[in-house]
Amino acid sequence: MASVFLLPVAARAGMLAWPVACIPGVNCTGSAFYIGYPDIGGSGKAFDCGKPGYTGHTGTDITVSSVKDGVGVLAAADGEVLLVSGGQEDHCSGDGDAAGDRCLEADAATGDPGALCVGTDGCFSWGFDAGNFVLIRHGEPPQLIFTLYAHLRRGSIAVTSGTRVKKGDKIAEVGNSGASLAPHLHFGVFIRRQFGNELADPWQGECSSPRHASLWQYDPPYRAQVTVTKAGTGEGIITCNDGSIPCPPGSPTSFIPGTSITFKATPYFGSQFIGWQGGCSGAANTCTITVEGSLGVSALFARQDRSF
Repeated sequence: MASVFLLPVAARAGMLAWPVACIPGVNCTGSAFYIGYPDIGGSGKAFDCGKPGYTGHTGTDITVSSVKDGVGVLAAADGEVLLVSGGQEDHCSGDGDAAGDRCLEADAATGDPGALCVGTDGCFSWGFDAGNFVLIRHGEPPQLIFTLYAHLRRGSIAVTSGTRVKKGDKIAEVGNSGASLAPHLHFGVFIRRQFGNELADPWQGECSSPRHASLWQYDPPYRAQVTVTKAGTGEGIITCNDGSIPCPPGSPTSFIPGTSITFKATPYFGSQFIGWQGGCSGAANTCTITVEGSLGVSALFARQDRSF
């Protein structure tokens, strides 16, 4: 069989990873599935000139099938949890807890619905009822300072204020709390400007503002295609993570960038494993990689000459 290799996805100027533990169109689908893109400038157009989530949308909405699926929400970058608000029921709005009451007090103090002032970092507004949410402050690069994870599932938040998180850490589950009509994550980004903090669009495209750069690490941020193949005159099987991840030969499998995969090659009787090609290398029958973009992995088997 011929080996198939895919070109790697290039790393982008940004550093944000996909914040949901599922891949659109693969395993975070639903009858009302969509990605609602931002429209920070209120032009009625998303970065790709298509329709945004709605005119003036302040973040990226990632819809899942059900709150009960327990789809993980992941930290998009290393940072420190700044604020946590929990306790609101899913599928309804306005039944906030003490944390929600503090947000209301902040709204009244600033006169801006959804606004919140934090220490000396200035004020910003997400402009809607975020329900249960986590706000994370990032130190690098200097422009990127906050990411907001809103509408989280009640009881799922796994971090507290002051928690240090690494990119890819599970911080909560997708919910439907606050001003939300369907189970989804609202992912907002705020960057530092000269006179304070502003909402930012992490996507880049034809209808983005001039000199606008993508804040995602990969394009697209949620998909890395891994194609596994067999080569040579022999036969055998290839498994991924002891069989817990399906990786049928010849069929690309989508992974969230950053996923760790251990490939294992097992030759059939009368064959021997020779080595890896492509994204893996060496002659050991196992190979572990961290998926950082689309790639191909091929296992080379040879037929054994047996004398009796």
